[in-house]
Amino acid sequence: MNNTLAIVSGIPWWVYPLLAALIAIGIRAMKTRYVPLPVALVAPVAFITWGFFTLQSSGTYGVPLLSFVSAAIVGLAIALGTTWNQELVVDQSNRRVCLPGSYVPLIRNLSIFSAKFLLTFTMALRPDLRETLLPWDLGVSGISAGYFLGWSTWILTEFFKRTKAVPSQMRASDLQDAGERHP
Repeated sequence: MNNTLAIVSGIPWWVYPLLAALIAIGIRAMKTRYVPLPVALVAPVAFITWGFFTLQSSGTYGVPLLSFVSAAIVGLAIALGTTWNQELVVDQSNRRVCLPGSYVPLIRNLSIFSAKFLLTFTMALRPDLRETLLPWDLGVSGISAGYFLGWSTWILTEFFKRTKAVPSQMRASDLQDAGERHP
């Protein structure tokens, strides 16, 4: 019991609010909803940052760096594959995006969190396994960073494509209306 208490008390304080936030985000993601663009990018920015922080803090090159980059390419390919030919609904007047309801974000976010937590936790308990587990940790970080980079790129591209189209259409119709009022 003392060992378990010592282990749990050694977990950084920020892990618990992060887990709670990921669960809350995942539960909210089960319903289709309109969110402001910055809100849609919170989880991607967090996971990308976490991935690059893990890479930076590893202080290694070679195989671990190759693990991160290779996994990032796989994550990017998964994001491109899942967003290919998928349209994003944009509420242009309020600058919001419609995110379709799905259980996938909850499973994805908790899977990444669990893998990162277990790998980091194991490396803390067993420093002798660090060299063995670090490429795996960087692989998880790389795949999540690559996936969220691709997904964020899709969201931003679709958002700006749709918001740029409206002002030009509005200007054309405004000019047409103005021409009808003032011959």
